[in-house]
Amino acid sequence: MRDELLSPEPTSDEAELEVGEMRAGSDIIGEEGGLRPRHLDDFVGQRELKEHLGIILEAARRREQAVDHL
Repeated sequence: MRDELLSPEPTSDEAELEVGEMRAGSDIIGEEGGLRPRHLDDFVGQRELKEHLGIILEAARRREQAVDHL
């Protein structure tokens, strides 16, 4: 039994997924999906930070590029 717990072999379900990929019906997505804000206006407080992030995000949209790491 200990060998089974420590086995690096992926299960058949895990083997089908790429690294970092999640299933659409995953529990994590389902549980956290309703908790995470989807828009800057949904965040409470930190007005200056939200304004700064808004500028960064809008600039990236206009450049049609991804946002650099923050």
